[in-house]
Amino acid sequence: MLSSQEIISKVGISFGPCTVSISQADVEEFAKAVGADLSLGIPATFLTRLRDGEFKLLDRAGIKLQTVLHAEQEYEFKRPLKIGMQLSYGGSLAKAFEKAHLVFLIFETHYFEGESQDPSQLVVTSRTTMVLRRTSG
Repeated sequence: MLSSQEIISKVGISFGPCTVSISQADVEEFAKAVGADLSLGIPATFLTRLRDGEFKLLDRAGIKLQTVLHAEQEYEFKRPLKIGMQLSYGGSLAKAFEKAHLVFLIFETHYFEGESQDPSQLVVTSRTTMVLRRTSG
């Protein structure tokens, strides 16, 4: 198992860019799975479907998925998601720190409208906090 300092040294590793088009079928499938009312628009948590980059970063950092707990998910919207919207996104392990013998990992992903990652086209920023579980033995 990696030491806390080895994990913290991985801050800055990144993934992307990735692209996806938001389809009606994907939104309906997600809404049905979580019991969301589509009359209120695309659920903010729809972006959960696009968290694969975080899992790739865990793997690249040498952290096994079964050793982390999902602690928090935050979305900072600049504008709403829309059916047919083309998103380009990429992210990184933005921060890692140790507190009370636990290692906290904060991933940040930026979603842009269109194929470029032009800051003026930012739609939403997602932040995921995971906590590394330490096992003895």
